Amino acid sequence: MKVVFRADASSQIGTGHVIRCRTLAEELRRRGADVSFITRDHVGHLVETLRQAGFPTTVLPPPNAPLPQGGGLYASWLGVSEATDAKETIAALGNSKADWIVVDHYALSNEWESLVRPCTGQILAIDDLARSHLADIVLDQNYASDPLVRYHNAVPATARRLLGPRFALLQKNYFDLRGSKARGSDNVKRIVIFFGGVDPANMTGLALSALSHADFSDIAVDAVVGAANPNMPEITARVAARSKTTLHVNQPSLAALYAASDLALGAGGGSVWERCCLGVPSLLISIADNQVPASHDLHSAGIARYLGRHDEVTVDVIRDALRNIIADSDARREMSELSRRLVDGMGALRVSEAICPSDALQIMLRHCEESDCAFYFELVNDLAVRQQSFDTKPILWAAHCQWFAAKRRDANCRMMVLEAQGLPMGQIRFDIVGNTASIDYSLDPLVRGRGWGEVLVRLGTQAIFKGGISAVRAEVKLGNTASRAVFERLGFASVPSEDSERSVYVLDQAALLTHNSGPTSPKS
Repeated sequence: MKVVFRADASSQIGTGHVIRCRTLAEELRRRGADVSFITRDHVGHLVETLRQAGFPTTVLPPPNAPLPQGGGLYASWLGVSEATDAKETIAALGNSKADWIVVDHYALSNEWESLVRPCTGQILAIDDLARSHLADIVLDQNYASDPLVRYHNAVPATARRLLGPRFALLQKNYFDLRGSKARGSDNVKRIVIFFGGVDPANMTGLALSALSHADFSDIAVDAVVGAANPNMPEITARVAARSKTTLHVNQPSLAALYAASDLALGAGGGSVWERCCLGVPSLLISIADNQVPASHDLHSAGIARYLGRHDEVTVDVIRDALRNIIADSDARREMSELSRRLVDGMGALRVSEAICPSDALQIMLRHCEESDCAFYFELVNDLAVRQQSFDTKPILWAAHCQWFAAKRRDANCRMMVLEAQGLPMGQIRFDIVGNTASIDYSLDPLVRGRGWGEVLVRLGTQAIFKGGISAVRAEVKLGNTASRAVFERLGFASVPSEDSERSVYVLDQAALLTHNSGPTSPKS
C-alpha cells in the first residue's frame, strides 16, 4: 500500500500538522505501508525531521508570487493557490498512483481534493475546522459536545467520519507512559508550560511571569519552546531569573515531561490530547480562533479549565487560576480521571486500522484486563449498542466501574477482548449458570461490517467450551438482524421464547464442531 502525506510546517503555521502526520505515518509504516511526504519549502519547514525519521520527502517550491484574490482565511499559510499546489503535488507524485493521500492543511480544501483525486485511490482529510471535503475519510480529533453536527452536510454521505479525541494522533510513548504515575496528588510540585513550537503571542513569557510570584517559588517549572520561537531572548532571561526552572528547546516528544508533571499551562491545540492521555490537569489559553470552541467544551465538561483567548488573558488571570487549581486537589483528581478516559493514546492505531485494515488472521482473543474498563464503557455506550440492548438508557461511569469490577471478580463470568495489532476491537462475555453460558458481545464501530462479529463469537464459544461448558445461550433483540445472522451462521439453534421482542438461540458442543472454521486460537 502506497500512502502519501501532504502537510506543511512553517514559522506561521507551526509544526503540529507535520508532527501528527508523522505519528500516523510511523504506524502505517509499521503495518507495512510505503509512506512518503510532500511538503512546501516554507521558512521553518521540517523536511530534515521527516527525512531523519526515514520518510522520503519531496519539497515543493517556496511561494514566490502574490496570492490571487479570494484565497480564503488560511491562504497565506499555503503561499500559492490551491490549483497551483494541486498541480505541483500531482507532479511530485509522478507516474505512481497512491493508494491513499492524507492531506492536513487549513488552506487545502475540497477544491484541491477534487483536483488530486485522479492520482489516488482514496483521500483522508485531517481537519480541525469542520470544513467541506471531498474525502473518503475525514479525521477531526477535537472534542465537541455534538461532533456529528460539525460535519453535517460537509462531506459526502459515503465518507467515514473519525471524530473526537479517541482518534487523536499521539506518539506511542504517550500510551506507554499512561500508567507511570498516579494523578491528582495533594501537592503540585512540577508544572509544564507549552504553547506550541512558535507561540507568536509569547504566552510562554506571560506564564513564566505569573509563576515568578512568591506563591509558586517551591514549584519546579519546565518551559518548552521551539527553536523558531521569536521571543527566545526574553524567555531565556525569564527562565534564568527564576529558580527551579528549565528551558527545553525542540523536544522530539513531551511525554516524559508531562508524565513527571502535576499541572500544565498550554494552548488549546493538539497538545491538549497529549496532556489528557497522561492525565495532566490543564489550564488552557487559546492562541488561535479554531481552538476556542473545543476549549470552551472541555471547560464545560470539567476536563480542563479554560482561561480565555491569548489577547484577553493577563498575568493576574493566570496567577489566580493557578492559585485556585493548586488549592483544589479534588478538582485536579477529577480533571485527571476525565482526561484519561477521553484519550487513551491509541488514536493512531485506530486511524491506521481505517486506512490499512488488519487481516482476519491477525485477530486474537485475550482475557479482559483491569485497564479495559474504559474500552468496555465506550462500547456499552455506543449508540448502536444501546439501541440493540434490552435497556437502552445510557450507562453512567461510576455504575459501569462497579459493574466491571464485580464481573471480573465473579467466578461464573468470563470476559474476553478481541484484539488486532495491539488495538482492542470488541468484547465478549459469558455469564455461567450450571453448564450453560449466556453470551453478550459487541464490536468497535471501526470494524463493523467486516464479518468480525462471527469470528468473535466463534473464538469465544470455542474458548468457553474448553472450560467444561456444555451449551451457550444467546438472547437477541428481535430487530437486531446482524447478530441473529451471526448466531444462525454459526449453527446456533433457534428455541422458543416467552418474550415476543427477543429471539433465543442455543449452541451445544456437537453443533459447534460442524462450524469449526476460521481463526481458532484465542490467547489464554
